[in-house]
Amino acid sequence: MRIAQVLTVGALSLAMVSTASAERRPGLGGKYAARNMTAAQGSLLIIAGPTTTQLLGGGVGPLGTDGGFGYATRPDIDLGPLGTLEQDPIVTAGIGAAYGITPELEVGLVLPLLLSGGGDGADTLNTAHVFATYAKDMGKFDVGVRVTGNIAIVDGLDNGVTIGIPFLTKVGMNGRLDAGVFVPLNFGEDPATGDSEIGKALNIPIRYGHSITPKIFLGVETGLYLPEIKTDAGRVPFSIFGGYTLLAGGNVVDLGLSFGLPSAIYLGDNGPGATDTIQLQVGTNVQMAF
Repeated sequence: MRIAQVLTVGALSLAMVSTASAERRPGLGGKYAARNMTAAQGSLLIIAGPTTTQLLGGGVGPLGTDGGFGYATRPDIDLGPLGTLEQDPIVTAGIGAAYGITPELEVGLVLPLLLSGGGDGADTLNTAHVFATYAKDMGKFDVGVRVTGNIAIVDGLDNGVTIGIPFLTKVGMNGRLDAGVFVPLNFGEDPATGDSEIGKALNIPIRYGHSITPKIFLGVETGLYLPEIKTDAGRVPFSIFGGYTLLAGGNVVDLGLSFGLPSAIYLGDNGPGATDTIQLQVGTNVQMAF
């Protein structure tokens, strides 16, 4: 009995020390709504799940998926007189890391993996995403600049860069609104002429998350995506997400899940239906303090 009491007291003491360690470091708070835009100084964030601010507006998969394992259905292709071409679902995995150099500056790397659904000869790793974020903490409001370099790994793909202005607004004690304006630039060639051209897209994500308890958080995400800035063939995505936070030895562990419709509203003509593409994302993000 005495041994059990000692173990119980020791476990509770360790949990209290872990919580205190996580809360003392700015941006490394255990509560989802209390965190800053960038990784805390001297901490390493392992990205293997959804809901991170680092991938907001960037995405790592064919459909703009977040970190972690993803599953997405795809609409069939109408071939007219030839019938309909059925497309297999896509299975992806986004894995990466971010390191907080200063309280304002972080750098990171994300590798999007295509596990299945890419067709014959598809490569598991097509591109690598290297990013840097500088964000100023102004209390209830954070604003920053994020630059992401999209580096092609295989032949036939184009390099690119995404330039964005993310911002974060703390809503009360338990809410947070993450949003931003991002312009993905793609450096490729005109298929008709072979001349170099720069593709310009526009992504305006809006995400609201709420800490129901210090460990449980829920939220919704929407926004606007235009594959070309001067086109009306855009889409309005919609998703819901949730997570559970654990503290382990001063590290913050998020178990996350998101479910969404990437084309909940299609702004062009003859586009996919709202439920033609359904996306599920699941995984774990770990903030490690050093």
